[in-house]
Amino acid sequence: MGEDVSDLAYDHFRERYEPYSTVSDFGAAELRELTQLSLTGTEFNDDDVPQLAGLVSLRKLDLSGTKITDKGLQALGQLDIPLEVLILAETRITDAGLIRLAFLETLT
Repeated sequence: MGEDVSDLAYDHFRERYEPYSTVSDFGAAELRELTQLSLTGTEFNDDDVPQLAGLVSLRKLDLSGTKITDKGLQALGQLDIPLEVLILAETRITDAGLIRLAFLETLT
């Protein structure tokens, strides 16, 4: 049997960006212009959040089924990303973590 597609997506994400502290360090203009990103069902976790820092055009982020926690959500809220939609189904986020999103004025 082949590898799970979600594992491949995560492996590609980590392999491509792990050497860089942020996407902006990577210098890929097309990634800075990315408006939607789905990491659904991957191993994405709190330690991966800083790698999203260069996605300055990101409007929709789907983290459903990932390993992100309240700590990662707080870090995400500190990034300069104009998120309008954030999907967190089946994650480790608690009600207390969701309250931290209140200051994200761009979320609809």
